[in-house]
Amino acid sequence: MLTKFLSSSSESFVVMSSLEKTEIKTSKAPRLPGPLSQGIKAANLLFVPCGPITLDGKMITDNFELAVRQMMENTKAVLESAGSSMDKIVRVDVYLQKLEDVEAFNKVYTEYIKEPYPARSLCQPERTPSDTPCGMIVTALVR
Repeated sequence: MLTKFLSSSSESFVVMSSLEKTEIKTSKAPRLPGPLSQGIKAANLLFVPCGPITLDGKMITDNFELAVRQMMENTKAVLESAGSSMDKIVRVDVYLQKLEDVEAFNKVYTEYIKEPYPARSLCQPERTPSDTPCGMIVTALVR
């Protein structure tokens, strides 16, 4: 719901008077372990946490490139199920178990995400959940 207000200088602007969040669910991507949603839509933004998990729930830990590729496919599936796409991504937070894997990560990342690249942070946490080699949280635009 949009509400119009007037400022003291008589300039008009629009603000959201109420926001709702909607859970995104799809059978084309795995559920993440723990109390996580596959995606959350709020206003025109979509928030998607992703990991290298196969549809049958197995974590890929023995092949880094395959793990990143699976994570990207999971991301793509959730985005598309919500009416968005990889080219609508505006921010990516990447978590790598080993920073030495940045080059290998970027190789697969740029197959899925094209210019103009989204804002991105990348870090190596002290420990990743379930010792996953990689994980990320994506923010994308959605209608």
